[in-house]
Amino acid sequence: MHQEKPPVSREQVNREIKQAAENVGIKGTVGCHSFRKFSATAVYDQSNGNLALATKTLNHSDPKVTMNYLKIDVKSVGAALENIWG
Repeated sequence: MHQEKPPVSREQVNREIKQAAENVGIKGTVGCHSFRKFSATAVYDQSNGNLALATKTLNHSDPKVTMNYLKIDVKSVGAALENIWG
């Protein structure tokens, strides 16, 4: 009879990702959460800065959390709006 393997832990996946990143020369902190941030940033960038879409993608209830997550500050948003509507 085939015995199922136990699920892989988040820690194990993080170790595997870190090792793979090191193998290709990526330095810094890399892990499961990096993929979440990368995906959210890609959605935000590809949707021309649609914060509502990025917030929904991350399943956040507060866009401020998403702004922090994507490293978007209020001054940058204000400056961008000023350029558009200025």
